[in-house]
Amino acid sequence: MGDDKIEVIALADGRTVTVRLATPEDVDELTRMYESLSDEDRYRRFFSMARPQKRVIQRLTDAAAAGGLWLVAVTDDGRIIADVGYTALPDGDAELAITVTEPWRGWFGPFLLDVLCHEAAVHGIHNLRANVLLENRKMLRLAARRGCAVFSYPDTNVIELTMSSGDGMPGWPPKHDRRRLLVEGCGGRWRGAPEARRSGWDVITCAGPGTAQVRTCPILTGGRCPLVDEADEVVLAFPAGDPRRAQLTKTHAVRTPTVAITTDEEWAAEHARPEL
Repeated sequence: MGDDKIEVIALADGRTVTVRLATPEDVDELTRMYESLSDEDRYRRFFSMARPQKRVIQRLTDAAAAGGLWLVAVTDDGRIIADVGYTALPDGDAELAITVTEPWRGWFGPFLLDVLCHEAAVHGIHNLRANVLLENRKMLRLAARRGCAVFSYPDTNVIELTMSSGDGMPGWPPKHDRRRLLVEGCGGRWRGAPEARRSGWDVITCAGPGTAQVRTCPILTGGRCPLVDEADEVVLAFPAGDPRRAQLTKTHAVRTPTVAITTDEEWAAEHARPEL
């Protein structure tokens, strides 16, 4: 197995699970693992109940050739019980996916995601993104555990999340040619996003402090937030009476004075389309 081992986990019953780099020789065993999933699990992983074709699985094991990384978790008897990995995106971020088979769910998913994030950071990937079905509560909780923001809504049933490969909040993709707008305090789709994107902005929304996605806001605890530091403008979308709006307005003015700060109402008034 050589240097492809990433982690070896000793279980309480004496067995071990090895997390290692995926290889082309794993295609058949990965196929077996995906076929063992329920229709619902396959739908959440591939957005389809159909069994993935062999060429799709081969692309995962070949991820490293295109700037990505794929890992498998293998038991002593050679069975793959989970996989996790990322593929490179054109903007310098990477897209992740994870599968954990039923008997191993619980602690193993968060552990594998932490391993992948560590490997991504080592390879210079700062942000990992995941397209997640809104009904996939387990994956949403897994992302929220690390701290995440919303990159986009590709579909009415899908959310694209971004998370940091290190500690704290994620940042913006390293390659960009548009202005960057961060919207804080938006628990769902921000109403101004479509018009902002049409006007040449990239938009990321953050639920704000005290939420499942951002339990502790680094800005309010003396730290830095890459999403704020790298933004061209920040919109505070908290309701007018929400104390977090006042807290962040004051803190941003001190810590990020070069970033324009506005409210949801001010943004809407400034960018409202004239009546035809």
